[in-house]
Amino acid sequence: MSEEDEYIDFINIFLDLIEPNMTKLKELNISIEDILIWQLYKYEHQCALSFTPQEMKRLGDLGIHLNIDCWSK
Repeated sequence: MSEEDEYIDFINIFLDLIEPNMTKLKELNISIEDILIWQLYKYEHQCALSFTPQEMKRLGDLGIHLNIDCWSK
């Protein structure tokens, strides 16, 4: 991420949308197994990602998988 890029807390934003709508998703036949967060990360010097304990716990509590793909520019 360059200095001009703004950090977006995508995991918590996504979970804030999913958690209160689990019943509606089930009514649409969308199960938790259908939900996957996939982060694509392009880097030049180092591929370093970190996630907060809150993000990891929320993902784990819901049973949502997190996939990460990194590649150099």
